[in-house]
Amino acid sequence: MRNPQNEFHEDFFTTNLNSSETISSGNLDFSKLVFVIKKNIYIALVIIPITLTLAFLYLRYTKPLYESTSVIQLKTNSDAGALGFNMLGQSSSPSNIGSLSSEIEIIKSKVIFDAVIDKLGLEISYHEYGKILDDEKFHSNSFYVEYSKSNNKILFDIPIEITFKNNSEFIINLYESNNEYTYQVGKEINLKGFKFKIRRNKSFNKDNINVPYFFTINSGRILNSYLSKNLLVSILNPNASTIQIAFQDHNNLKAAAIVNTIDSVYLEKTLENKRLEQEQVIKFINEQLDNTANSLESSEIQLEDFVRKTGTENPSSDFTLLKNKLEALTQEKTSLKNESDLLDHVKDAILSDSENSYITSFKTNSSETQLSREISALNEAYKDLEKLKSTTNTNTLAYQAKNKTVENLKNSVLEYVFESKKVVLEKTFTTNNEIQKLHDEFLGLPSQNTELTRVKRFYHLWEKFYLMLMEKRIQYGILKAGTVPEFTILSPASNPSDLVYPIKTATYLVALFVSTFFIIGFIGVKYLLHNKIITPKDLEQKLTTPLLGMIPSFKKNKMEFSSLVIDKFPKSSITEALRSIRTNIEFIAPGKTKRVITVTSTVSGEGKTFVAINLAGVLAVSGQKVIVIDLDMRKPKLHLGFDLTNDYGMSNLLIKQNSIEECIKKSTLENLDFITAGSIPPNPSELIMNKQLDVIIQQLHKTYDVIVIDTPPVGLVTDGLLVMQKADIPLYIVRSGYSQQGVEISINNLYESGRYKNLSVILNAVENSTSYGYGYGYGYGYGYYDDDTDKRE
Repeated sequence: MRNPQNEFHEDFFTTNLNSSETISSGNLDFSKLVFVIKKNIYIALVIIPITLTLAFLYLRYTKPLYESTSVIQLKTNSDAGALGFNMLGQSSSPSNIGSLSSEIEIIKSKVIFDAVIDKLGLEISYHEYGKILDDEKFHSNSFYVEYSKSNNKILFDIPIEITFKNNSEFIINLYESNNEYTYQVGKEINLKGFKFKIRRNKSFNKDNINVPYFFTINSGRILNSYLSKNLLVSILNPNASTIQIAFQDHNNLKAAAIVNTIDSVYLEKTLENKRLEQEQVIKFINEQLDNTANSLESSEIQLEDFVRKTGTENPSSDFTLLKNKLEALTQEKTSLKNESDLLDHVKDAILSDSENSYITSFKTNSSETQLSREISALNEAYKDLEKLKSTTNTNTLAYQAKNKTVENLKNSVLEYVFESKKVVLEKTFTTNNEIQKLHDEFLGLPSQNTELTRVKRFYHLWEKFYLMLMEKRIQYGILKAGTVPEFTILSPASNPSDLVYPIKTATYLVALFVSTFFIIGFIGVKYLLHNKIITPKDLEQKLTTPLLGMIPSFKKNKMEFSSLVIDKFPKSSITEALRSIRTNIEFIAPGKTKRVITVTSTVSGEGKTFVAINLAGVLAVSGQKVIVIDLDMRKPKLHLGFDLTNDYGMSNLLIKQNSIEECIKKSTLENLDFITAGSIPPNPSELIMNKQLDVIIQQLHKTYDVIVIDTPPVGLVTDGLLVMQKADIPLYIVRSGYSQQGVEISINNLYESGRYKNLSVILNAVENSTSYGYGYGYGYGYGYYDDDTDKRE
């Protein structure tokens, strides 16, 4: 059969364990946040120095990256332009983004890269080993390598270690093997069929001996990739036709040298391409001049033959006269055709169905005066008819009369048109006959004039073309001699001193940002996962039992065990809080001269022993006779607080092994005695359930006014619940920052069970920042006393 007391304890314990769902509300709890920050402030003290140290190490052991830049203007001009020539092949300033983009592609082309590599000797790179990073010795190397480009490429892109033993000997070691070879300076070396020589520079001295170096013979693919990757060419100002050339490298001297070399190579290539273009044009002109001269000479011979054959340069003086007549007749024929078309237009306009077809006046060669008058009269009649139509009905006599007038005028105009048309046709027939006669006369003329015209036409054509080619050859000769690119380097590349990467300030800022982000994230996670009770507010809104008071934390002296402090710090906030609790106890059980007070908690470490000892001390100071009993016989601590042994005590009393007088011990305070737990028994619950406990309490009441019992934690064992039923005032200790939220549900269950009258709660170890001003009577005024810095964790 199950013990009802055990069943209640199981229900209480299960509720307590499952109460984590009461952790949070949706709002930010500032007191809780401050508590979490204070508890985890060490994270900031650790993380920030670590990230700053990592940032320092990163800056210290990261290769610096420099960027060298130059600004150039891509505008070419020729002195020939000053002579007023505007010739094919003379390039103008690239004034738009498209032309500038094409120039950028030229700068980034393999042709330019190959010339830069050859000029700077980038085929071989020289490095000196450092403790962590290596240093490229660009144009400051103490030795150099000679090799023939006809060699095989087996050693390309492979670092080759070299260490000089003395001025004439050195050791070579390939990265891919552990074999070392000793060679002589200036002697040919053959490694895997690759032949080369090592020579010393003038700067070589004793400091270069026994220093580890390595060099790399770079392939064209690697070098072109290196240049392309680190070169940035961009349009700076399209209107000014300026381009910025930038190059990044770990060696600032090398970056500046590459940019300046690109500028000079691009200048040379531009001039070379321009002159090549001009030479090709001049070559073409010379070829055309030769061909044209031959054709011109042939035409001159034909002209001489014609004059010698005919004896004259103008075989027919009538040719011009006939030509002029033919042109005049042709013009007359055209005029007659236009006049005929106009007459047809008038006829079509009159014969159309429109009631108000106005006819545009015109002039003809015949009867123009009469026809124009008739057309004007007809137009006026149309206007009058329109006016009548807008004011009168079409059936009226006036409208009918005016309409009849219009019809008569139309017939009259048609008659004049027909007559004029007849006259025009007759004139046209006569003109055509005259034109035909002139054609016949042309056919009768000798063919010498036509032949002469043809010969002269070709002669003049070849002569004009020949003179033009001669002029162009002179112009391009001047252009070739005077072409000077306006290749202005507005800002030449210099040795950069500022780092592109890593940037010291930015690195430290990033480190601070990362550390701050991590700290905020850590605090945020801690805040979200925090399910501890911090402030009285966390309890008071959910408790059905009264919150008797709260005790501030104590940090003045580090205590290994809970002990009596009110006698040592009588003005401390802890002592005042306990006095307030003592006063509140008087209101809970007024008029009782003999009282039993039990002090318990959910789990160990919440401060029940500390509260029991010091509350008993405050009661004793008030003049009451008080005794403290340690009934936590599984894990006794009361004797440690009074710095005594635990040879015998309550366990011995409950089995009647010792008398009460033997077990009572005196404290340093008058009116305060205590009984330790005694020997740890195997069955503490059975001893507590024994009626001997009631007998002991009755005997103690004969001498003491208040019995304060330190009970076991009720969340772990049933002993505490058994003792609480015997108490007049059971006190439940909750520790700020230690007890989990949800404990209020367990306390409410105890209170609502009706078995524990006057059950009250004390919030222990409250930080001043969370308790200041909270509640009149147990929060207000803790900061008034001199020892207010006394706190306990």
